[in-house]
Amino acid sequence: MVRKAVIFLTVFVIGAAAYLVLSENGLYHVQRLQREKAALEHRIALLHQQKSDYEAKIVHLTNDATIVEREIRSQLKYVRDDETVFVVSETTPTGAP
Repeated sequence: MVRKAVIFLTVFVIGAAAYLVLSENGLYHVQRLQREKAALEHRIALLHQQKSDYEAKIVHLTNDATIVEREIRSQLKYVRDDETVFVVSETTPTGAP
């Protein structure tokens, strides 16, 4: 009878250990989740750094008068009062050789 109890207890302990290691909430699953969490925390840190870099670049671009003027001239086709605009057409006049 004692032998059966020892065998039963051994099988029970092995089964419980296997369950704790291999189950859905077992050790392997928890370790995988911890690795995934660490990877995501690293990615978040990188994204925060990237966001800070972009914010600094935005501040620089909006406060640099040379860049602002260049973009206004380029995109909105603005000119200064003392400048003369020449428009060059690449089309050939009718009847030209």
